[in-house]
Amino acid sequence: MSPISNLSKIRTPTLIMSVVSDERVSITGSYKLYHALKANDVPVQFIAYPGTGHFPSDPINANDVYKRWTSWLKKYLD
Repeated sequence: MSPISNLSKIRTPTLIMSVVSDERVSITGSYKLYHALKANDVPVQFIAYPGTGHFPSDPINANDVYKRWTSWLKKYLD
C-alpha cells in the first residue's frame, strides 16, 4: 500500500507533513517519498513536526498544518 511502489506514476504536486514519532506512518517513509518525488521533478514540500501521534497535538503546530494545507491548495488549484 506504499505510494513508493507507484512512484513513477506520481506527477501531482505533493505536500508531505509528518509528525516525527508517528506510529502509523514512519518519518523515514515520508522522507523517502519526498526525495523520490524530488528526484522525479515533482513539485513537493516536506515538513516534519515534533511530537507523537498522527497529527500535531499542540495548537501552534496544528494551526501551521492548516495554514500550509490552504496555502498549498491555493497555489495548485487556482
